Amino acid sequence: MKGKKRVVSIFLILVCILGGTVFVNRYVFLDLIGKHVEEREVINTVEELEVDSGYSRDGKNRYIVHLDRNPAVAGFNPDYYVYPDMVGKERTIWWDEGIWCKARYSIYDKAQLNYYSYGSDELIRTVDLSEIINAPDFPYYITGYDSQPVVYQGKWCLSMDGYIKTKREKELTDLLSDRFYLDLETLEVYPEEERLYERYPQDILEEGRRVRWKWDFVSQRKTEPDIWENNGLGSIVCTSDDVFNGDSIKAYGAILFDSEQLPERGAKLYEEFPGLEKYCGKEGYVVRLIMFDVPTNEEVLNYFVREISFEGMTLGAEHTIDGQAHEINSIDDYYLYRYGVHEGDEMPEDYWNSMGL
Repeated sequence: MKGKKRVVSIFLILVCILGGTVFVNRYVFLDLIGKHVEEREVINTVEELEVDSGYSRDGKNRYIVHLDRNPAVAGFNPDYYVYPDMVGKERTIWWDEGIWCKARYSIYDKAQLNYYSYGSDELIRTVDLSEIINAPDFPYYITGYDSQPVVYQGKWCLSMDGYIKTKREKELTDLLSDRFYLDLETLEVYPEEERLYERYPQDILEEGRRVRWKWDFVSQRKTEPDIWENNGLGSIVCTSDDVFNGDSIKAYGAILFDSEQLPERGAKLYEEFPGLEKYCGKEGYVVRLIMFDVPTNEEVLNYFVREISFEGMTLGAEHTIDGQAHEINSIDDYYLYRYGVHEGDEMPEDYWNSMGL
């Protein structure tokens, strides 16, 4: 009998201890209910890199050609392009409440940025981030990074996104990742306190708006069909951004497309970028043109087609200044019906509002 009482007493003590442990750590136990974890390998290695780069005939602009399975090449700098050497695991955690109730971040065993010169494609610098991001006191789970260095608070940094490690995993599903900057010289971490666009308002806004406005026609997808589809070119992307050259911020344009979209031999594109002609007819490559001397809408189109076709193009009523649908028979038609100004005019004051920005 005494033996049974002793067993019961021990059992009750264990139940109390377990119950107390569960209560104290109830959030941890709740997190484990319905929790699923998936990990997959993340491999971007220099060994897989196949890149050809060079200059325009006048030396003002750049081009990069790389295999379409190497999308991480960043080329928006006058002196070099960057390729990250990243090896690790992408970790995804989600709960049964819903498909969107999940958090995703990467844990890298190896993290290097490799700088290559245009034309020669020689390695000129390597920045190894492996030790710093794997240190126990590194404050973030990394959700993303930009391999193109930027200037933040006067220092060359890598712009990154991540979750703060002190947060519980389940809390991450309700959070947007934080932006932070990793100093490429000291490897210090700076949480974002100010936007880059607030630091150089005159340079960036003036230059940035000019390029975006200058290319509004070739970058739009509002006409039916758009100008690229209308000329048999469906996957060409025109965009703009800014680069810090050490003294000031300069706007540039970027044209991205698959090698299948390269025009026939003898096209004007090869007059500007003669190194691209050898890729004519080849498949499986991505071409990036980095335009520091930014061409007009017509000049961009003429890289690919000699005669620009506007046949059948319309701008829907939801995109016009007067609320009526219009046929588009020229580039200037688009600007007139969309914004009420000519292509070469000053950008309308409400331009950014019309873009939803």
